[in-house]
Amino acid sequence: MSDWMPFARVLKPHGVKGAFKVRTDSDFKDQRYTPGTILKIETATTVTPVTVEKYDDLSAGEVLKVKESNDRDQAFSFRGGTLYFDPSTRDDLEEDAYYFDQLEGAKVYVKDTLVGHVKALHDYPQGTMLRIERAGKDALVPFLKVFIEKVDITGPTIYLKEWEGLL
Repeated sequence: MSDWMPFARVLKPHGVKGAFKVRTDSDFKDQRYTPGTILKIETATTVTPVTVEKYDDLSAGEVLKVKESNDRDQAFSFRGGTLYFDPSTRDDLEEDAYYFDQLEGAKVYVKDTLVGHVKALHDYPQGTMLRIERAGKDALVPFLKVFIEKVDITGPTIYLKEWEGLL
């Protein structure tokens, strides 16, 4: 599973025809669950390639049906598993937009001074925040143009604008 990316957890069977509930951590559900899309389900003992047959985002939760699961027992065998997708199937984003995994681990500079690296990104209602790991205490910085000088995705490197009270 080295180059495949996790994006959802299998919760429990749904009905008797092999469907199961999932919890998705992705803003790209339409892409991930398009019928015919190949995913992988990793459980404690197996890795199973599966093909999306149908996906519904119901009020009772998200329900996924894959062609390889035709009964409740098969759906139950995936319980607790992790769903993965092939990142090479991702669409390109518009300019100045990034996938979180492209920024995780990025070096963070203010002018020419290395101040830390991106430990994680958090998606809050107010916007995305960078958690910058640095000597001492982590810092949270809004990932907004007003605070970001430049992003170099090849590094990856993020250059912050200098402001009073920064870090």
